[in-house]
Amino acid sequence: MTLESSRQSTLAAHTSRRDAFLRAREEEKERRKREALRRVAPGFEPSKGVLTPTSLRKSISPPPLAPNATLPRSIMDDLVDQLEAMDTAATTRRSMDSTSARHTPSSSFSGSHDQQHFSGL
Repeated sequence: MTLESSRQSTLAAHTSRRDAFLRAREEEKERRKREALRRVAPGFEPSKGVLTPTSLRKSISPPPLAPNATLPRSIMDDLVDQLEAMDTAATTRRSMDSTSARHTPSSSFSGSHDQQHFSGL
């Protein structure tokens, strides 16, 4: 009889461990499913019902700016401004070079005068 009762208690222990394992596994699957759903549809709770879409423009309004407040500039904004300034300077320089070449008569061209004029560039 002792062997039979030991066997039954072992089976009961195994059954309870298996049930606990299966419950934990099912809870983990549900948690992962809820987490994936939150990534796709933040704020959605299945128990609350259907998630209705709201317009982003209506629900989120930018905070009012103070009169003297400026938005922080990013590195990309600074880079774009520098590139635009370089492009503008290059375009201006090219147009000045082509304009002076067209308006300077070849007979009265003096290299020393032009050299002094453009030495600052």
